[in-house]
Amino acid sequence: APQISEDPIAFNSALEYEKGAMVASRVAYGDALVKLGQACDRVVVLDADTKNSTYALKFKKVFPDRFIECFIAEQNMVGVSLGCGARNRTIPFCSTFATIFTRAMDQIRMAAVSQSQLNMAGSHCGVSIGEDGPSQMALEDIAAFRAIPNLVYFYPSDAVAACRAVELAANYKYMTFIRTSRPATAVIYDNDEVFEIGKAKIVKSSEEDKVLVIGAGITLDSAMKAHASLQEKGISIRVMDPFTIKPLDKEAVLQNAREC
Repeated sequence: APQISEDPIAFNSALEYEKGAMVASRVAYGDALVKLGQACDRVVVLDADTKNSTYALKFKKVFPDRFIECFIAEQNMVGVSLGCGARNRTIPFCSTFATIFTRAMDQIRMAAVSQSQLNMAGSHCGVSIGEDGPSQMALEDIAAFRAIPNLVYFYPSDAVAACRAVELAANYKYMTFIRTSRPATAVIYDNDEVFEIGKAKIVKSSEEDKVLVIGAGITLDSAMKAHASLQEKGISIRVMDPFTIKPLDKEAVLQNAREC
């Protein structure tokens, strides 16, 4: 096994997304895994036969010896991931559709009780996956994963945020879940934007704001479009990106709500 280091893990090359470019957060997840793998040889990736959809395939192509295909056995994938990460020998990231992770909630819950380290990425969230159909739409995952002790729930709204979520997850002591979207959305952040666990971002604001609108993932994209439409009618709204659903930046929510 690779030598364990307590040093923080960071990308050793800059992000190169263009503002306004349309990039799905699930694609950025794959980009981030590659960058993380280049920066640290302790990173391993597992997938439940959805690697072409979660974009974990990008990591496999670059680091085939650090990729584990677990096929359609999600409970087993979580168990193997936990074994890989035992005693911090590796930093495991496992992925499948967000709704399918619910099959492994028993294993995830018991892992949290054991204070295990595990990073999960669930793609194809919400009704926005459209043509993939209702059986693949993750609707209950936010409620389920917020109930897991010590788990950080990331919901990145663009490619930059998705990459930074992966980077932060690799340095978190316990468990994380990264919710990624199927549709491509516009890149809104600079490549060097700094993100923190539990800290929201205000992406649109003015002194004339009438209401605070909070959106994450695909819903932030919709909120940005609503902002532009309302601006044409002379109505200003403030738009917030929570970045993490757990912990939620309660102070920022209350402060900005009061200001509107």
